[in-house]
Amino acid sequence: MLVNAGRNIFRASPKEKTNMGFLQTIRKKTFHLRYSVMHSRKLPFIILKPFYLIARFFILGFPGMQYNIFTRMKYKKHLHQWSNYTCEDRYPELFAICKEFFKDRENVKILSFGCSTGEEVYSIHSYLPKAAIIGADINPYNLRQCKKKKPPKNVGFMHTFSEEYRQSKDFDAIFCLVVLLNVKNRKANVATEFTFQQFEKQLSELDEKLKTGGLLFIDRTDFDFMHTSISDRYSPLDTKGNRTVTERPLFDANNTKISDKQDSYRVFLKREYSA
Repeated sequence: MLVNAGRNIFRASPKEKTNMGFLQTIRKKTFHLRYSVMHSRKLPFIILKPFYLIARFFILGFPGMQYNIFTRMKYKKHLHQWSNYTCEDRYPELFAICKEFFKDRENVKILSFGCSTGEEVYSIHSYLPKAAIIGADINPYNLRQCKKKKPPKNVGFMHTFSEEYRQSKDFDAIFCLVVLLNVKNRKANVATEFTFQQFEKQLSELDEKLKTGGLLFIDRTDFDFMHTSISDRYSPLDTKGNRTVTERPLFDANNTKISDKQDSYRVFLKREYSA
């Protein structure tokens, strides 16, 4: 069931939409600086961190900070990527692959897992305007921001612990982008904050929701999808732009770092499988 979660939420005014766009632009342009302030151990960034947190409090407001703190406390064992950073059309090449793959299909159903404040969902909608798209996230504050953007009838949002999400299935495509990782693993030789076991478990749960013949989009992870137990029922999609090299650490199934660079596929086709 696709729930149009925007029906009971007030509609954003033109002024609010302008403000949201302005803040989104600022967030995008300052991403690397904000990341350094929060995670770098260099003295200048350590000094700046408390001032940044105070500024962030006033930008998000008390409700936003309250929800983020609440989410980290309540769902700590289930959080993968703690950052809410996102932006519109962040992966145009992947959205274009999805559009091309389903160009002759109707009634396409798509899941954006870890949708944050909804930019990915609305970007996918711009590429496949007739598709039914669900955005799922663990943070209630993120979902409130999603619903403020007046989703169309074929777009809805769900909490990942809701009954609606638990019952959702038969997706033709699932996007899981910049979700299955933890920034604290970046400088470690052993992945402890987010492990391969958690990685594999989450992908197994998504696999149960994806149709045979469907597409699984994965990018920016700490591990290689091909090392998981479900990978034998998938094949990398034969399409331009699928394989990419990124400067980020890669850990094996034992959570040991094996490389500082990843050469990996990002789109996988779910095949017929027989045990």
